Amino acid sequence: MGNLHYFANTTSGGNVAFTLSTLPLMDETGEMIDVGQSATPQVFDVDNDGLNDLLVGSLNGGVAYYRNTGTNQAASFTWVTDSLGQAIASSLLGIQGKSVPCMYRNAEGTNLLLGTEPGNIMSFSGIDGNLSGVFTLDTEDFNHIREGARTAPAMADLNADQIQDLIIGNTGGGLAYWQHVPTGVMESPISEIEIFPNPGKDLLSVIIPENGTLPAELSIMDVQGRIISRMSLASRKNVVEITSLQNGCYILHVESPNFSANARYIVRR
Repeated sequence: MGNLHYFANTTSGGNVAFTLSTLPLMDETGEMIDVGQSATPQVFDVDNDGLNDLLVGSLNGGVAYYRNTGTNQAASFTWVTDSLGQAIASSLLGIQGKSVPCMYRNAEGTNLLLGTEPGNIMSFSGIDGNLSGVFTLDTEDFNHIREGARTAPAMADLNADQIQDLIIGNTGGGLAYWQHVPTGVMESPISEIEIFPNPGKDLLSVIIPENGTLPAELSIMDVQGRIISRMSLASRKNVVEITSLQNGCYILHVESPNFSANARYIVRR
């Protein structure tokens, strides 16, 4: 099932608290909202009418859109479509997209990020005035972000600089924080090295960026920064055996004469 639970913010006196208020969440007809398995909701003013609407990703990779025909104090969600903008999350075998929508609005207009089962984040534009049409797929690999499989992006201004930052969850647990910089590009301690699969268990692929000078050195460290393994990478595409690593989280550090990059990596068997 893909029904939704509503938790009301009952914070008082500085103690953060959320209380289960509605189970399950209903639409305006009194029918249970159910998009199928792996429901991933986002509350956002999709049509820019001042009322918060409801977007829901799902196992099939589409995005369901429920328009708020009530008020912000007493929302009434009316089903519009199960395939908003025909935005479909990419999948490993063309079966399960496991879409996670993150719609946001900036000076250029409304955009949609879509988390996917493989982990790449898709980006769509052409949304304003086109809610019944087909959105424009700008890229299937937003900012070349690599945060593992089943990415779940969300936007918020975490550092109070009036610019939206990006928070990403994934199947391995935890959250990654990507800060927006004035150039309009997302920056992170993770540079443009590619590592996959992540999580992995036996073999790890490491791809060095085209502008990286070879050879490069790969260091595998635990979360305390202790070096567990070190090796030379002589080519752009490298396959590294990791059967000796225990389950857990590691830091990969790649360094060459003209660049240095870090990436988080999870071993799970």
